[in-house]
Amino acid sequence: TKGPTNNVPENASDAMGELSANGRLSVAGSMGRLGIKSGRTDRYPESVHQLHAQVGNICLETHDDNKAWEHLLSAAFGLPEDGRINLDLGRFYERKKRYRRAMSRFLNAVTTPEAGPEAVGGLERVQIALGEGALSVDDVEKRIAGRVRNFGAATKFEANDDTKTNRCVLGEFFTNPHLGRRLREGWRSFELGGSLAAEGLLSHFPSDRFVLLTYHLPVPEPGALMNELGFEMASAYQIRSPEYFKLNGRRTGPGAGKWRDADAIYEVNRKHIVEELGRPSDYAISGSAEMKNDRVVGSITLKGPDRGDKVLHIVLAERGVLYPGKGKVVVHKMIARASLTKDLLGASFIQSNGVLTVTFDRLLADLEQENIRWLKKFESTAGTSCSRLSTNMDPRQLTVVAYVRDWDTMEVLQCASFDVSLEETSVK
Repeated sequence: TKGPTNNVPENASDAMGELSANGRLSVAGSMGRLGIKSGRTDRYPESVHQLHAQVGNICLETHDDNKAWEHLLSAAFGLPEDGRINLDLGRFYERKKRYRRAMSRFLNAVTTPEAGPEAVGGLERVQIALGEGALSVDDVEKRIAGRVRNFGAATKFEANDDTKTNRCVLGEFFTNPHLGRRLREGWRSFELGGSLAAEGLLSHFPSDRFVLLTYHLPVPEPGALMNELGFEMASAYQIRSPEYFKLNGRRTGPGAGKWRDADAIYEVNRKHIVEELGRPSDYAISGSAEMKNDRVVGSITLKGPDRGDKVLHIVLAERGVLYPGKGKVVVHKMIARASLTKDLLGASFIQSNGVLTVTFDRLLADLEQENIRWLKKFESTAGTSCSRLSTNMDPRQLTVVAYVRDWDTMEVLQCASFDVSLEETSVK
């Protein structure tokens, strides 16, 4: 085909993919360079940049670093937001021990679904190479601010005569890191709104008035942040799709929507929380938790009437987890990681004479391995696979959430949260 309508870049790209898959990297590289030379008049300018990216990747794999750098820079000039290109540039700079440059490229890549998981590994390696210790989710979140959408509430909660109670509200958020909707033309409309609304609620309410637990479900795609506890809670609520907030087990709010819907989702759930805060609780929860010799150790005490089928739940949560998904969320908030009671679904409060104290002492590595074993069981049953990204927990991010539930009605009668105090030796 003549002139600007030629398909040389597209054909070359397809051929390169087949050749690379068959291990013929040298021939694939030659094909790519031919496509670049012949495709300068292509009607889709990004095609040539994509070819530069493919050739650069091959050069990187074959350790032709100078050529890799030239092609990847050319690709980045035309496609500066492309995750794979930034990932490969990060790998190049890491190889050259230019760790600050590598960090910048990996941070660009971690915000993209196609390269985010691999970029997390790059960030961890570079952080250690710089002598700055283990990768901090808080640090990453600060560095990617402005590169991803976020939602900070414009106001802070202030109690009035109606909400000056002892109540702390529990929000249970059912979601998925790849949550989206497939449109007719094949593109995805990602449901970022629910996660942004959750950020807004956490920034609006203090932790002694509102506590969040996030559970990941397997729809539309399974992920490593799923666990048995989340599945059991979804089953108890008879929730099958990850699009809901449950507030004190009594109210249901929206939990999914496009990014532009975040404000509306936030406002609906905020009003539900305020209404729940106006209901005094008959229960009080106290306790503490700490990391001791890599173990989560502590105790929770519940006081109040023990009539009916009441259960004390103690959940280990992680305040921030780095897990880039197709839903465009990079840092996930208040992920429920494990139950700290002997029974997965809590300790019975029946015939406790109004006072129940539960102690816990669990090796963090054991809790991580329990989740991994459950993922393996899920994979064998569902006939699918999950990554193991971020299955390890960061001791610096841990919080214990305790709450009492009436299993007859599913209502949460009171809750509280306790940040896990940390010994320096517990930082991985």
